[in-house]
Amino acid sequence: MVLDRSQIPDADDHLTTPVSTPVGPATRAAVTSFENYDVIETLGTGGMGRVLRARHRLMEREVAIKTLRGELNPGPALADRFKQEARALAALDHENIVKVYDFGQTREGVLFLVMELVSGSTLRGKLRGGALPFKEAVSLMRQICAGLGKAHAAGIVHRDLKPENILIGADGRARVADFGLAITHRADAPAHHAEGPAGTVVYMAPEQKNGAAITQATDVYALGLIFYELLTGRVPEGVFELPSRITGCPQQVDQILRRCLQADAAQRYSNAAQIDDALSRCDPGAPVLIARSNRRALWTATALLAVLLCGLAAWIVQKVPEKIVNLLQEQRSMHVQGGSASREPDGTLSLQMGNPLRIQLGIDPSELPGAPGDLAVKCTSSASLQGFEVLVKNEQGVWKYTHPKAVKAGTWDTVITADKFVRVEKITDIEGALAPGSVTLVITPAPDAAQPATMVMSELSVKPAPPK
Repeated sequence: MVLDRSQIPDADDHLTTPVSTPVGPATRAAVTSFENYDVIETLGTGGMGRVLRARHRLMEREVAIKTLRGELNPGPALADRFKQEARALAALDHENIVKVYDFGQTREGVLFLVMELVSGSTLRGKLRGGALPFKEAVSLMRQICAGLGKAHAAGIVHRDLKPENILIGADGRARVADFGLAITHRADAPAHHAEGPAGTVVYMAPEQKNGAAITQATDVYALGLIFYELLTGRVPEGVFELPSRITGCPQQVDQILRRCLQADAAQRYSNAAQIDDALSRCDPGAPVLIARSNRRALWTATALLAVLLCGLAAWIVQKVPEKIVNLLQEQRSMHVQGGSASREPDGTLSLQMGNPLRIQLGIDPSELPGAPGDLAVKCTSSASLQGFEVLVKNEQGVWKYTHPKAVKAGTWDTVITADKFVRVEKITDIEGALAPGSVTLVITPAPDAAQPATMVMSELSVKPAPPK
């Protein structure tokens, strides 16, 4: 299993100039001499080697030299990985991919890769200050997608995308770096199956963890995680809150992220270029393109018509509010087992939880005629929850959601997206006994919870799923 390198210093995290060690008597022995290059300083060290700042003697150009330390006796696998990165970068020429100038081996047997020196920081450095403004996040994301789109078009899958591997120059331009785990996948070739997980665990797609086929859609999953982190300052996990609810960004962004983060790779965007295309429709800084052809007038008229139609659609959306079913409304029927529940004057629901607590809320069949859409939950509990389950039953059947992990005590504010509900094909006795128009919560406090455990639920609402 590959170590999660986001937890340790890595040479790839220091292809930039802020952190450096001058070359002097104390460090000279650790720096290898290179033909045609004078080493200036060590920019960073990691498990595989070092990144050095150097100057070409004839061209007087400063570069970054990434080395694979010969003294590590890395063996053919690690050396092949280093050569793979050199070949991948050499095949790509794009302003949003770090440029490679040279590759070779010193007389001492040290493999090295000469790349452009990017003065600035990594994307991780920018994120240390928290979430980015929406306009900046979209701009950086589109640059990353543009560079990676070039790699995807060439059949290259990065496999280790994370903020540490995105360089941000002093000019503000993003560059994708560290193709050390890259593989080649073409549509007309058999899919690559990794021998064990490879990459950084936090940013891995499901197929990387279970040894399934690796394609460009694997990078799409990581891009979704990075984009969410740019917008909110944190990496999503489990059932995550939609960024529009956190930051007020357009709901179109929610749809883009949902598609990027599908567990099934076939349901995601196929490559980074498709994400860039989707983002172009919600990019506040996107330029207006004018067609260069004899059909300029036709294209311009079409563009103006599209703008007018979009404006009309936005006006209609504003005038017609989105239907939301508030499950905490006072007039709804309520049946409680394993505890007690009372409606408060402020509209909240106070619960005293047994082990478990089952609370069934009645709904009108017309409110949720089919599958449930997104379910919003906001509650504050005195104890952590071992289990949280939602069952929706209507005339069409039963839909079920089971939270995949424990929920900590305190405030929990989340959105369970529609795709997380699974239709129950084989109805159990308990599910069959539910009222045909109902939403049922089954809440189980942790075994060590102090008794009685309490909860105040301030939001419980669901949207009907859009028609297919």
